Amino acid sequence: MLGLNHTKNRLREVWSGRVGDHIIALEWNRDGRLLATAESTGPVTIFDGRTGAQEVRMIGHANGTLAIGWSPTSDLLASVRRKKADFSVCHRLPSRRRING
Repeated sequence: MLGLNHTKNRLREVWSGRVGDHIIALEWNRDGRLLATAESTGPVTIFDGRTGAQEVRMIGHANGTLAIGWSPTSDLLASVRRKKADFSVCHRLPSRRRING
């Protein structure tokens, strides 16, 4: 994650994460505590938005994941298949990771 260094007008790294393939989509949850990433090959990973620690990794879609989006309460994450964009599935997060916005 990059933050803006206001004194020098430059981006500076706050934390970084690693996934298995290049990221095709990313989405912050409502309160910024979680960041979800979707890889072009399918996996979806959720990171702690403050520390960058990996919280959850899901297999995702076999043909790749095109887009992701949080529900307003951040307990569901929707994803769309890359090959058939008309199909979506919601992933219910483990209860320990549910964060009320």
